[in-house]
Amino acid sequence: MIFNQKKELLSRRFPYLAIALSLTILTRVFWMWYFHPEIASDARWFMEKGCMLSQGMPYFDEDNPTAYYPVGYPAFLAIVFRIFSCDVWVARITNLFLYLIAVFVFYNLLKSSVPNPHIAGWSAILLSVYPNHVAYVNLVYNEIFFLFLFLTAIYFLLNHLNNNRLYLIISSVLWDLAVLTRPAVFFIPLLIILLIYRRNIRLALKKSIFVLLVMAIVILPWSIRNYKVFNDFVPVSTNSGLDLLIGNNPDAEGRFYRHADFFKGIDQAKNEAEYNRIATRMAIDYILHHPVETLKRLPAKAFYFFWPGMDGILWNLRGLQNENQIFLLRKIGFFGNGAYLLLLILYIMAIAIQVVHKRLNIIDKIGLMMLFYYLLVSLVFFGESRFHFHLIPFLIFTVVGFMSEMLSKFKKQKAIAFS
Repeated sequence: MIFNQKKELLSRRFPYLAIALSLTILTRVFWMWYFHPEIASDARWFMEKGCMLSQGMPYFDEDNPTAYYPVGYPAFLAIVFRIFSCDVWVARITNLFLYLIAVFVFYNLLKSSVPNPHIAGWSAILLSVYPNHVAYVNLVYNEIFFLFLFLTAIYFLLNHLNNNRLYLIISSVLWDLAVLTRPAVFFIPLLIILLIYRRNIRLALKKSIFVLLVMAIVILPWSIRNYKVFNDFVPVSTNSGLDLLIGNNPDAEGRFYRHADFFKGIDQAKNEAEYNRIATRMAIDYILHHPVETLKRLPAKAFYFFWPGMDGILWNLRGLQNENQIFLLRKIGFFGNGAYLLLLILYIMAIAIQVVHKRLNIIDKIGLMMLFYYLLVSLVFFGESRFHFHLIPFLIFTVVGFMSEMLSKFKKQKAIAFS
């Protein structure tokens, strides 16, 4: 009896968080030291705009005002570059620190939401070594920054339930920054509030209005800037129309693919706002006149949303010359895809069983809701595996919780059998 109590006490004091944070540092320091990919595509754009903003230059692209990519991540990089220097290594080390905070927040989010501390601990540890997330430390994309905002905003939103108005304000501001990074997240805080207060619609409406007011205050200056430079209403960014058209045109494949000839006609628009408006109109026109073709593309969009699970690893291959590094990276990519596939299978099995037995907790519900939400966004626009990057922590949590429950049942049955 005393032995079992000591064992339980030791188990509760197991340094899960310290291990998770240590693994986060070790895996990413090794990755940054060993692999040196080329900065390309969106990463080059973010670096360039971050450097420009850090030097006091306007948010321009080729001498024209831009809002094509949301300003959130470039503005964040500009602050970091202003403090240190405009260097890719500064951006990569910043990614490491942001992910450390994300793991810390994720652990505390789970610890405050579920009674079993082991589930929070193992979820944080598994997240810290998740292969594709490790690979993103080298990439100057907005995924890690967005993950940090996303998890932190959810943490403060769930922990404001004791009527802590300050937490709700902090959460609202974080959601604002998330919207300025990825506008598709706009409805997520409202959906979470509705989920929390589903039995009190009046209170849900009150909380939602408060969050929207705070969001409007934070986003308004950027919207005013856009109106001044484009003479048009652009709340956050000007890429929604193009994204809609990429997923809904005669040559669309269900993923990010832009056929040069088809898009040539709208490339002559006088500014981004007009371009966005024309692209939106063309996409809607195509959907209305080709409903069957649009529906036929939905499976492909869903596929590209879920697969592959190693896009960050693939991007690390860009510009590598060393054959040993390329060989190792391909092996890690194969393992990473396998790990993701296993996670996906276990998640589907776990969530199905928990839904049937009505055992979903608040984190499970939020994760499932967001998975359907972002899948729906992909079905409307196009699928890309980067879109599920910030959902991985929730998949890991549900699987760890399910496996923990199965293990506990197995131990009880074993104890009964030997008693």
